[in-house]
Amino acid sequence: MNCVKCKCGAEHITFEDFIALSLPMPRSSIRITHANSLIQCLTEYTKLEEIQYEYLCDKCKKKDKCKKQTVIWRFPPILILHLKRFYAATWRKEKLDTLVQFPTELDFSPYKGKSSNSYVMIRT
Repeated sequence: MNCVKCKCGAEHITFEDFIALSLPMPRSSIRITHANSLIQCLTEYTKLEEIQYEYLCDKCKKKDKCKKQTVIWRFPPILILHLKRFYAATWRKEKLDTLVQFPTELDFSPYKGKSSNSYVMIRT
């Protein structure tokens, strides 16, 4: 579920069906040498971000930059997590060789909507 929040307080919600999430690899520099966790990747995916274009609010009828957040409303029976390991360098694409640590059991409750189950088993 994508939620766009206007400065007037209005929230505009859209739903998307999915079976896979493409999670960004958080990085503070071009090359990451330390290990990330799956929690950091999910946090990066669901963080509140400012929209770069002006959004027309249905409530206040103003065009302004708003904020958008993605949360998971309902989990599919099988969830595929894809890690975005490539980034665009100056003239080419490069791959991040960062280790990603993930637990065998993960609590998705910080990333979900109200109607979903929050406990998912990860099988390796």
